[in-house]
Amino acid sequence: MKKIILLCMMATAVLCSCNSDDDEDMTQNRPGGDKETVYPLKVQDLTDAEFASFFVGKAWVENAVYDVSSDGTVSDNVIKELAGWSGLLMTAKDNKFVDLMFLPNGVPPREENILKKSTAFAYDAKSHKLTFAEEAFDKLQKEYVVVSISDKELRLLGKPLFMKHEEDIAYSLYVYTVEKE
Repeated sequence: MKKIILLCMMATAVLCSCNSDDDEDMTQNRPGGDKETVYPLKVQDLTDAEFASFFVGKAWVENAVYDVSSDGTVSDNVIKELAGWSGLLMTAKDNKFVDLMFLPNGVPPREENILKKSTAFAYDAKSHKLTFAEEAFDKLQKEYVVVSISDKELRLLGKPLFMKHEEDIAYSLYVYTVEKE
């Protein structure tokens, strides 16, 4: 009987000491020892140089946006069905400035209708944040969390595209792909 009680106590201790890595995947340390920030999606760890090697010298076209709830549930592409949707085009020619182009919805795609702007940007590896000096065209937010970046795709977590009060939408996931040359 003592052996059974001892085995039950050991099994309970082992089960209590086990924890899930799911929460750790979404937790990122903030700079300066502040409290941890929990993102609903796992973010890729990148140095400033790694981010620049992927981001700079390419033209990034926004082609999908997904709603992300606070529990990490991701919706279907919310812009897929929108008629006349025009994504933002970002081109970073150096490590400081990005050129932006945007064609507003419902406007003929002529040169005079394309909005163009250049703004400064910065990436912070500690916070995983990509910040722009200003919002542009009511389309580009000032700050995003870089979820991932590769030679072909950039995923940014930002404010919700559509403010849906009836749903638990915490963020939107903005997906950019490299424009084909």
